Amino acid sequence: GVVDAGSIREYCVWWKNRAPVTSMSDNAVNSEEQGAVGGEELFVRISGEGSVTFEVADVRWVGELNSILQGQLQLNKLPIRTGLQQRIETLLSVGCTMEQIHERVIVLKLSEQTILRRALVLKDLGRPVTVDLLFLVGRNLRKVKDILAARDQLDQHLCSLFGCSISELEMMKKSRPSLRRLKSLPPEVIDKKVEVLHQFGVTAEEIREHPEILNLKIENISARMNRLDKLRKEGKLLFEKWPLNVVAGQLKRFEYLIESTLEDRREIDGSPISHEKLAARLGVTEKDVRDACTNFRLTLSCAIERIDYLLAQGLSSQDILGHVYMLNEKLEDLQAAAEQCRKFGIPVSNVYAFLNFLSSGHLPARSVVFSRQKKFVAKLLGVSIKDLPAGNELRPIWATDRLTIKRNFDFLQSEGFSTEDILDHVFLLAHDCKILHDCYCNLWQRPELVKHRDSLLWQDKKRVLSALQYVIEKDMNFASTVFVADVELGHRGPAKEDEKTQELLPEMDGSYEEDATEN
Repeated sequence: GVVDAGSIREYCVWWKNRAPVTSMSDNAVNSEEQGAVGGEELFVRISGEGSVTFEVADVRWVGELNSILQGQLQLNKLPIRTGLQQRIETLLSVGCTMEQIHERVIVLKLSEQTILRRALVLKDLGRPVTVDLLFLVGRNLRKVKDILAARDQLDQHLCSLFGCSISELEMMKKSRPSLRRLKSLPPEVIDKKVEVLHQFGVTAEEIREHPEILNLKIENISARMNRLDKLRKEGKLLFEKWPLNVVAGQLKRFEYLIESTLEDRREIDGSPISHEKLAARLGVTEKDVRDACTNFRLTLSCAIERIDYLLAQGLSSQDILGHVYMLNEKLEDLQAAAEQCRKFGIPVSNVYAFLNFLSSGHLPARSVVFSRQKKFVAKLLGVSIKDLPAGNELRPIWATDRLTIKRNFDFLQSEGFSTEDILDHVFLLAHDCKILHDCYCNLWQRPELVKHRDSLLWQDKKRVLSALQYVIEKDMNFASTVFVADVELGHRGPAKEDEKTQELLPEMDGSYEEDATEN
């Protein structure tokens, strides 16, 4: 359905000799076999001064124009150049504008005789000649008079409703095409729709901004407004003005926007959807829940189910609030972690032991990764997702809220650790901010590290982070020697403190000892 290259060349040459060309693509003139520029279709725009412009246009315009050029004009055995030019000149002579022709290019299918005959009918009726009315007067004359009278009555009614003049209404129709589709509606039907909208506090000014709402059926307007009003009263949707553009959309889009907005509200800090009931279930204040839930993405029913289970296992409300990211884990994973605690004789109420079982390799690997969390961590560290460590090492990161990750990252950077150092020990970002800070500040007072405090080994920042990770795991996350042995060493037996320290600190030769003594 694209104009052939030969016709384009012939047409361009003819217009070149007749009038100056304001804009023409060389590719269009030089193309011997293609009817498109760079693989895109052409649109011919002819101005009132008789000049032609070739430009790339949208598919609808191209399709209509090509249909005319290769369809009716050729069937009438009219040359493309003369037929197109004569019809445009005829339309302009009877009072139509180029803007109207561009809006409804299908008018070029009307022959010159038809255009002139219909234009005379409109002048006899005392009407201006427009492209829209040229299509209308092709019917029975009595029916045309009735339609025009009904349109006049509707225009007067809309002017009264919107508080504008006829000329202002015509300008509104150009910017809001939905107003044109009201031309077949009786004024009493529009009044009923406006009355329904007024019941919900919608003003005439709001209707004027979104007149497309009047194209809906009365029952659809009532049903959608009732639903929004119910959600608003429940506090699930908060808006200052009625979103009439949403109400007036297609049903699928309306449902999608409502559901997506409700989902977003669940993640908004201070949302009244879940915080009040969660606070009541945990026995704390609503402010406590709001402060803790900085990255909360669960529905209320799922969150309460997990909270009830954790409370039944002996975890306190403060433990749950302090590690609220646990609620984002599946209930089966929480149950598996609790079972592992019992297997090793560790009380589930020990939250740090429970969290380590939850994030360790004892649980089945997830089939779904937290892609958004991966992107966040990778962007924070300034690396690509492929550069992040693989396997279970990062599972605690995916369950940690972003605020904790960001604070830990900023703290380590403020202490002089580079992004590369942190990347090698990225697990540190998953720890509680206070625990990480306190352990680092007291690192060199540790009995197992104090004798090596002045060693040149610590010039390697990565060794410092390794020591920090060891201390945190030993004091905070691991509650028994058996647990340390199983997670750290597999089934090799309990790890002695001296052995673990020697694994961390490689053997130092005499030169290191001498350097340390001198320093």
